[in-house]
Amino acid sequence: MPIEFRCSVCGKLLRVGDEAAGRQAKCPACQTAQLVPSKSSPPDYDLAPPSSPQGPPRPPAPRNYPAPRPEFADNPYAAPGMAGPSFAAASPQRGPRTGPPWERRGASFGSFFETVKHFYFSPLSFFSEMRRSGGMLPPLNFAAAGSVVGCLFGMGYWMVFKMFDPQDPLRLQNMPADGPERVGYLMGTAIGACCCTGVIMPLLMLLYTLAAAGVFHLSLMALGSANFSYETTLRVVAYSVGSTMLIGLVPLCGLHLSFLVQPVFIGIGLAMAQEASGGAAAAAVIVPTVLCCGAYFGLIVMFALAAGAR
Repeated sequence: MPIEFRCSVCGKLLRVGDEAAGRQAKCPACQTAQLVPSKSSPPDYDLAPPSSPQGPPRPPAPRNYPAPRPEFADNPYAAPGMAGPSFAAASPQRGPRTGPPWERRGASFGSFFETVKHFYFSPLSFFSEMRRSGGMLPPLNFAAAGSVVGCLFGMGYWMVFKMFDPQDPLRLQNMPADGPERVGYLMGTAIGACCCTGVIMPLLMLLYTLAAAGVFHLSLMALGSANFSYETTLRVVAYSVGSTMLIGLVPLCGLHLSFLVQPVFIGIGLAMAQEASGGAAAAAVIVPTVLCCGAYFGLIVMFALAAGAR
């Protein structure tokens, strides 16, 4: 016999077959995934409301559940859809957003490591718990910290590679043979590289984070899926940048890989934090990325053609 129960969020009266007991189902009214009980649980009804002149009287509202939404109240029963592999069904979006350890415990090496670990091992849970507001400084600091580490390793690998490149002035054979001059050469090169990596690169990455968040948020607005503010989108992008820049620890190709992985996590984050559909979140990330990459390579081709014409 069918199992009848009410949605725990919107109060919609649902009916499913007994074979669905113990499985996850999605309410057609509010799209909330919930567990189907093993047997019908008829609610404790209040007194029925008076009949409406537009039609027959509607079923009374239960005491312990919110009233059904008006657009679904004419049909007292509805069959919930079985929860599929969607972002909405995979995580508790309506639960409290406590934020990552980086915000709960303050900026430290331990909280940074725990935040990165949570980000990679459970991205759906990470973006479900990420706060939508609370200031832009904590996520931007996280993006800067991850960028410093990734860029330092990337620059170090690049310098080692260039030192042994026979066509590059940084190779070991070009260093002065004298002891003091040799030390000064190495120190000057290292200081210059550290200044560039530790100061200039993080600033560039912060500008990139702010600009990318703006572009993605405008894309979401154009698609009608920007349900929360620009700060929410910025937080998604900042935590994605700070975490994925650590792929720069991989020798030689790490920094390039980080920019390929970023759009995947940003798309997941926008779907979870902005409560957008998976398709809208993917389109909001992929379309601007493809356009920007196309414009970048187009400029390279134009400059190459102009240089060849001379």
